[in-house]
Amino acid sequence: MIYEIEGRKQFSYRLRQALLRIGMKHKELAAAIGMNVHRMSNILCGRRALHVITLQKILIALPDIDARWLIVGEMTPELEISLAPQEWNFLQNKEPPVQAKESPRETKRKRSR
Repeated sequence: MIYEIEGRKQFSYRLRQALLRIGMKHKELAAAIGMNVHRMSNILCGRRALHVITLQKILIALPDIDARWLIVGEMTPELEISLAPQEWNFLQNKEPPVQAKESPRETKRKRSR
């Protein structure tokens, strides 16, 4: 079960990267595949598993995104050749960057200073 959850999170991270790369918002992707925006948000956060039909719709809606990379995270030679070096580094990053969030109290303290 842990692998399944970890795999979901990695897929969702790659899907977010793909959307960033092409400049598409998750709401636009949800509309393109006929999905509820809330459900798409859950997929993008790794809280929801995908059905094969949903995956197929995503791949059809994102024709410029390499299916093998999106599903398993492996680069194909065609994808490596087509990417600029900074894009390749961006897509190779397997873990999302961890950003510390401030508590509401800390934010209030900064504002009052």
